[in-house]
Amino acid sequence: MLLEQDGAIEGYVLGRRRGDRVWIGPWCAGERVEGPESLLAALAPPGTRIQVHAGTLYGSERGVQALERLGLAATTTAPWRMVRGPATGLGCHPAVLANGTSAKG
Repeated sequence: MLLEQDGAIEGYVLGRRRGDRVWIGPWCAGERVEGPESLLAALAPPGTRIQVHAGTLYGSERGVQALERLGLAATTTAPWRMVRGPATGLGCHPAVLANGTSAKG
């Protein structure tokens, strides 16, 4: 799903859906985008019974808040992420709301 405003790309989300589950990421939205969770509607339409998985870092307050507005809750079963070098600033870019798997980036 791609969000375009005033001729510029302001957000996008990629995902993989299998049956009643969808894995979201990467999910990015510029700071001008109000309600970035609207980008998820194509992957998990409101009113459907779909289990949603998104790798959102706690450093992404916008991502966490957007998912909470959709009624999602954090779990501790998420996979480990690895970085090379200092992890300071990891996930701090305001446009990154959820990262993808290693297969998707």
